[in-house]
Amino acid sequence: DDEGLEIDGSNNRVVANRARGNSSDSFEIGGDDNRLVFNKATSGGREGFEIEGIGNVVKNNRAINNGGTGFRLEGSQTRVQSNRAINNADCGILVDDDAFDNTIKKNRVRGSGESGILVEKDAYGNVITRNSVKGNGLNDGLAKSVEEAEFFDMQDEDNGAEANTWYRNRFETSNQDYIQ
Repeated sequence: DDEGLEIDGSNNRVVANRARGNSSDSFEIGGDDNRLVFNKATSGGREGFEIEGIGNVVKNNRAINNGGTGFRLEGSQTRVQSNRAINNADCGILVDDDAFDNTIKKNRVRGSGESGILVEKDAYGNVITRNSVKGNGLNDGLAKSVEEAEFFDMQDEDNGAEANTWYRNRFETSNQDYIQ
């Protein structure tokens, strides 16, 4: 009836766990220098993975059919790499306001109800590279064109081209010309 797994400490290794059908976040990580590898969050009520703290590694995990965001990043200097976010109700990967100096690399995101990868307005210094992000947003098919869309495969809340680095991503829609 709550989180599947909640860790508030540091230097933990969370490997090959499954959280399914939790009413809250499936994995909530609040400490520093934790490593999450080969975990799966399925059909949770909110976020699949909520990552706070500094210097965490989130690699080769899956967030599928969650009621919120697949991966929500609220900390700094964290690496989110080679994960899959599929059919989550909100964003596939969300870089929260004030999250900085994170790397989002080689992830696959599809079928998100909102944006595939969203970097919120006050997030900065993040590097988003080599991700495959397709088939997300477009207001659940209600938008008649990309110009009418509220959500995109890749979305930066107008931080400006100098705030975050976007390169070598594969996507169909984005809201900024500097997203590559």
